[in-house]
Amino acid sequence: MSETKPVVRLKDLAKYYQRGSEVVKALDGVDLVIDGTGMVAIIGPSGSGKSTLLHLIGAMDRPTRGEVIVAGQALNGLPEKALTRFRRQTVGFVFQTFNLIPNLTALENVTLPMEFNQVPKEERLRRAKHLLDQVGLGHRLTHRPGELSGGEQQRVAIARALANDPPLILADEPTGNLDTEYGQKIYLTCSPGRRSVSCSPRHSP
Repeated sequence: MSETKPVVRLKDLAKYYQRGSEVVKALDGVDLVIDGTGMVAIIGPSGSGKSTLLHLIGAMDRPTRGEVIVAGQALNGLPEKALTRFRRQTVGFVFQTFNLIPNLTALENVTLPMEFNQVPKEERLRRAKHLLDQVGLGHRLTHRPGELSGGEQQRVAIARALANDPPLILADEPTGNLDTEYGQKIYLTCSPGRRSVSCSPRHSP
């Protein structure tokens, strides 16, 4: 029987920042292996390095030291163009501040990542409408972020992360603005057939 490769493997991972004369060790010597599908939660207090860890796994930042291997791809030393392609094809990211484009509608925000992956227009629209319907926003397709509540913006961000059907979802407090019912729906939407890694200051709903 062939051995399944881990979705995420981190070895001696460190990220240091220079703050004036002080060196801040956001992460220092992290070893982590994440297998299979489903949900993994990283829980800890503010400032413990949770967001930094997600950024390194998602190739949004480079480590000071250590190895990062995601979906069989070693990220260390890859040029920026290759990292951009990796992010487009492998990772869906739900940012804590949503990062929606303010002049685009909910539908356009969700279709945009698929456009970069050259998904045909009809398929982009079909998939985006389906995802927004799954997160309870089928009636808000033409609304821009400024016309949506914080919880609705968060759900648009989650639908956008799922747009290219990536094998890995990285979510920075993905249900922080959602009630328990919608939080449960989001976890059910994110989980099938993929691995989701979520960080939170508290236990997930």
